[in-house]
Amino acid sequence: ITWNYSDNPASVRISLRNGSQLVIILHPDRPIKAYLLTEGPLPRTTAAFQRQFPLSLVVVPTLGPVEEREYYLTDKTISSSENTRTAHRHLRNILIRRTEREFHEFAENVSAAWPEISLDRPKVIGNGEPLEMMFFEDGIPREIFWSGFGLQVWMQMVLQFMRGSDGAVLVLDEPDIYLHPDLQVKMMDFATQRFGQIFVATHSSAIINPANADEVLIISATEGAAI
Repeated sequence: ITWNYSDNPASVRISLRNGSQLVIILHPDRPIKAYLLTEGPLPRTTAAFQRQFPLSLVVVPTLGPVEEREYYLTDKTISSSENTRTAHRHLRNILIRRTEREFHEFAENVSAAWPEISLDRPKVIGNGEPLEMMFFEDGIPREIFWSGFGLQVWMQMVLQFMRGSDGAVLVLDEPDIYLHPDLQVKMMDFATQRFGQIFVATHSSAIINPANADEVLIISATEGAAI
């Protein structure tokens, strides 16, 4: 990554309301640099850094279809991948580790957008056998691999959004490539309820039209700032 395809490094600057700024400098041929700008004392512990830069950030990873055959994996493998670009390959593994309360909340949020759908918890069928997770559509049971791509993505989106809180910031890149317009509107309503601040990159009129004028920023490299 460089600035405008030149030899100059790319710079990312994240500013918080308390005045603290995190600056990240990126260049493919040089070490990555990151530093904190703050009026307070230099933080020397994780707790001190979090006090000066209290950012809870939820970045939704690239989503994709679930695996046809997904085997039970170790806790370490799942904890290191559940919020990364490989998360869609481990959906059943992630959900089987949720508590009854967490899974019930997840299933209710899925059904809020798909009223005809209900979900069963994933199950270990037998030793050496793949995990199984059934959904019921109008009472007819099917394995989630046989659901449409829209439902598979919606389940992953709900799971990511459940990481949200009033003090968290959501970063979401072009969700319109996954969901039809009606679900895009429901997604934004759900995200607004869960997060304190939302950054969405989109070309979708279904997402842009309901927004207030001051919520829409046009990003242009030639302007040097959002308009």
